[in-house]
Amino acid sequence: MPQSRQTVRRSQRPSNTYNMGYVDGNTVRKLEPAPYKERKSREQIRREREAKRREAVRAKNQEIAVRNRAKMLKIDLKYAIFLGAAMMITLLMCIYYLNLQSRLSAQNSEISSLKSQLTELTDANQATRERLNNAIDLEAVYELATSELGMDYPSEDQIIYYSGSTDDYVKQYKEIPQSD
Repeated sequence: MPQSRQTVRRSQRPSNTYNMGYVDGNTVRKLEPAPYKERKSREQIRREREAKRREAVRAKNQEIAVRNRAKMLKIDLKYAIFLGAAMMITLLMCIYYLNLQSRLSAQNSEISSLKSQLTELTDANQATRERLNNAIDLEAVYELATSELGMDYPSEDQIIYYSGSTDDYVKQYKEIPQSD
């Protein structure tokens, strides 16, 4: 604030009393006042320099931003091929995933169908086994075997023991030897 008052005072002085000097020419001497130079304070000079610097930095940053935008908008062939390949791979993976989900759903429904068929067949098998067991009268078979066919239970000397393998079935290649 005091600086601006000082400036005002200087500009209010009469021009003929302030800083008068002679200018020597080759023909006539003229009385001319020296031109008034308004002095800028250090603070004003610093502000002007800082404003110029900020403006230069802003212009430089704007120029860099324009170049970067131009680079980003420019898509070269390699980048386009890479993006296309990545999109195709992603699309194929999605299709493969959907196909797997579809197959899994179909297999689950087939498994449940086969389980229900197995349950039905097991029930039918059990019913047939019960029917067959009820159809055979074991007492009648014993009577027929002992009275008409002359069969009898084996005695201890007629029984031959052998050790079998852990297989579920036995293959017989030779006849069982007779014991004396």
